[in-house]
Amino acid sequence: MRLGAFAGVTLAARVAAADPPKPAAHYAKLFTQGAAWTYDVSLTTWDGDKIAAMEAEGIDTLKMPSSKYPRKTTTEQLRCNVVKVAKLRTATVSEVACDKDFAPYVRFAGVYLASARGLFELGEFPASESDVPTDLDEPLIAAAPKVSRKVTPVEIAGRVDGKTVARVRRRGGAWCTSMEMVGGSIGHDGIEERCFAGVVASGTYDFGPELQRWKYRVR
Repeated sequence: MRLGAFAGVTLAARVAAADPPKPAAHYAKLFTQGAAWTYDVSLTTWDGDKIAAMEAEGIDTLKMPSSKYPRKTTTEQLRCNVVKVAKLRTATVSEVACDKDFAPYVRFAGVYLASARGLFELGEFPASESDVPTDLDEPLIAAAPKVSRKVTPVEIAGRVDGKTVARVRRRGGAWCTSMEMVGGSIGHDGIEERCFAGVVASGTYDFGPELQRWKYRVR
């Protein structure tokens, strides 16, 4: 009787040990089969028609700071849902599908992996543990994030030209990661930010010489 009880406890311990780490709360919904959510997505750009009208009136827009250029914003909705979830030995993987694609600027559809380190994106759904890449880089967000800020000078042709500011911070009930390009001579300041609260709950993307600011938020 004692031996049987001991064997049962041992078997239960082995089963528990085989379970992958539970996905952290700030991205757990990404690994919930059937979960669905909707984003409001907006794109803000400079208003080319209004700029052309200003130039037709004799205004030299090249002498204006770009922050003064007229802007226009369009909005759309994007619906996503978790279509597949699998538990491996060291991680949980899921596949998310969406009804639209704004890649590469705003992209949510794809394969995600939650490990003890944090949340990662994969190129394809792994059929087994052996298919999980062993060279995964930094996670999109750590399983246990810590507030941080890192400033790095940007060098172009041997001279400092602006800086990047990488942050991890808490905002309301979400954990946010961001990378900003500040003070460079090429284009305007850029930013990429993602905030995690169950899913990727909100964010901003805008890099490049032209204003092309994508913003999204879960409804």
